[in-house]
Amino acid sequence: MNDKAAWKQRYDNYKYAMLFKIRTGRGAVGIRKYYCGWQTFTKLANGNIRYLMELIYKAYEKSLREEERDWNESIDYRTQTVAAHEIGHKNLMELESLENNAPRVTKMLLGLGRIFQLIASSDSSNAPELNQISLGNSESLSGECKAILDTAVMNLALVRFAGNKLAQTQIQDYEYMIHPIFSAYFEISHRRKRKIMLDQTELLGLADKPKEYIKMILNKSFKETLSQIEQPTQMSLFEGYLSD
Repeated sequence: MNDKAAWKQRYDNYKYAMLFKIRTGRGAVGIRKYYCGWQTFTKLANGNIRYLMELIYKAYEKSLREEERDWNESIDYRTQTVAAHEIGHKNLMELESLENNAPRVTKMLLGLGRIFQLIASSDSSNAPELNQISLGNSESLSGECKAILDTAVMNLALVRFAGNKLAQTQIQDYEYMIHPIFSAYFEISHRRKRKIMLDQTELLGLADKPKEYIKMILNKSFKETLSQIEQPTQMSLFEGYLSD
């Protein structure tokens, strides 16, 4: 009551992130967070008309197959959410068909998605809506690391954008975010918010030994999250990838 402005800012920062923590524990089956509505679908598509059409088509298809509905009625928010999950899954599977770095890009994406999913659903006091990475100075990255990042960006596994929070001695550099189309699959925020720092060794580690480096990265900066690991149903589909 004595500091309403500070608490309003805190509430604004955390209210959306709290939606990812509602269903937790071993009995938490089903949908954790809903992804529905035109505005959300356009953000999941992130400017890609094909992704937007896929989301809309899948939502209508599922609604027509599973519900007795009138065309004038809205599609159920659960149906929209499941459609968003399935489109994320479909596009993740399609990454396997890439010619260059296909398995490594897929593993890297799964590793990043796993890390951000665990952080989003954990009860620890992490910053809200972590879904981006920064690798520091792009000029210092190896050719191997740049090749994987370029492939991931070109094939819409990651979104690349210029960083906007700089110290006085820094130059503007790139940051990366999991493409929002995968947000419903990984159960993370689709909004561009906050980042974690990785080095190129960790990123390449996720591409080659994801299970080992997921734990390593969480243990370095998110020990509370590591202690709460719970395997989400969606990620179990790719246990073979994470275990290789």
